[in-house]
Amino acid sequence: MSYRELVKRSHFLPLLMVFLCAFVGRVAQAAADQRVRGFYEVTQIVDLGSQVRVSLRLRLSNRGDDTLYIQGLTLRSFSPAPERQARSVSVLLRPHASEVTTQEFTISHSEYELWLRGVRPRLVLEMQSSDKNKLTEAIQLDRPPNGAGR
Repeated sequence: MSYRELVKRSHFLPLLMVFLCAFVGRVAQAAADQRVRGFYEVTQIVDLGSQVRVSLRLRLSNRGDDTLYIQGLTLRSFSPAPERQARSVSVLLRPHASEVTTQEFTISHSEYELWLRGVRPRLVLEMQSSDKNKLTEAIQLDRPPNGAGR
């Protein structure tokens, strides 16, 4: 290896390390910035042929200091499917508190199979804060810590 190649590589490695640290830090910060955390439990499954209707018991927790009014929920697909319409809901999340709601969604069999293999569903929340700011937040739902759910 020539001296020039060694110098080029020696500059590349520290830059790569700085980039990776910044990226990991930003991902961790984004998770910490989320206002809402969600858990799901499948309570009912109805086979509709190529699709499945699932009833989900959702426990949504407000991690912030502001009251949030959840006005719409959209379950995001993992496949390139048409965008789903938001379901109108009315859930009040007080600061550092949780609420439970049950919602039905229709998804493809393949998406449900991904859930069974451990892929977590994603939920988009349309919210309004107590100071009337409109907010949209996408979260990944987790299974309850006690292992409930399917």
